[in-house]
Amino acid sequence: MSNDVTLSFQGLAELKDALGKLPEQLKGPATQIVIEAAYSAQREIVAAYPKGPTGKLKRGVQVTVQKIGQFGVAAQVRSRAPHSWLYEHGTTARKTKKGWNRGTMPDAPDVFIPAMVRYRRAMYLKLADLIRSTGLIVTLDA
Repeated sequence: MSNDVTLSFQGLAELKDALGKLPEQLKGPATQIVIEAAYSAQREIVAAYPKGPTGKLKRGVQVTVQKIGQFGVAAQVRSRAPHSWLYEHGTTARKTKKGWNRGTMPDAPDVFIPAMVRYRRAMYLKLADLIRSTGLIVTLDA
């Protein structure tokens, strides 16, 4: 009795070619998903922030889009307003070195971080669906 086993693949060259083209095919739709998520988050955050006397808090929420390598893109949503951290987190009672009271800033309703978590999660799910549409299997951590 012989223990010889033969394994052959048909279409391996075609598979390699298709896998090589995959990043090009996904770049456009993936870029759109990433940018859409960033600008949607920005709109929600700006809508939730109060205008205030200067409008800096709303105007400070900006999106920066960066190309990463040949096929990648990243979008960052940031608040550039100098007092955005104080608005989001509040402060305890503050005094100057001379003891003058500067008051407290109460915690605002959670706006920025919860919005970013929601939009990032939705973006990941859309990107996973895009990859699945090519026939690949995607698993996401909970």
